[in-house]
Amino acid sequence: MNWFVFFILSCFGAAVFAEHTEQRNQVYNGTSQLTAENINQAVDILRNPTVMSSNFRKAMANIMPGISTAKASTLNLNDDEESDMPFIDLVAKIIVADKPSTVVIRVNDHTFHLMEGGTASQMINRKIVNIRVDKITANNVTIFISPFEQLMVLP
Repeated sequence: MNWFVFFILSCFGAAVFAEHTEQRNQVYNGTSQLTAENINQAVDILRNPTVMSSNFRKAMANIMPGISTAKASTLNLNDDEESDMPFIDLVAKIIVADKPSTVVIRVNDHTFHLMEGGTASQMINRKIVNIRVDKITANNVTIFISPFEQLMVLP
């Protein structure tokens, strides 16, 4: 019985001593501005991908408003014979056995990265031109251009 009382008093004394020697948390004290509410608010902002940062807002303010349009390829034709057909170059193609094939094409002054079956749209001379990648092989890339209804094979 004496050992039991001694054990209880020792535990109580250790607990009292431990409380007095415990240092206060320096991060969450009353003088710091970091509180649980501020942390929760920051976590909510980080979890919400639609919130724009101030740097992103500044970058968006520097972009000129309006739609960028590309000029159509003329191929040394006069104004009456002007063609709205864009210049299309194959920049790169990536063919991997276990992943979808992709291509990088340049349409006039714009570059697009497309997968097989993917489409891209561009405004050329007040017309929307759609480019669809139909087939990517090791030898060539087949694309379909609308509204011209043209099938093009790029080597």
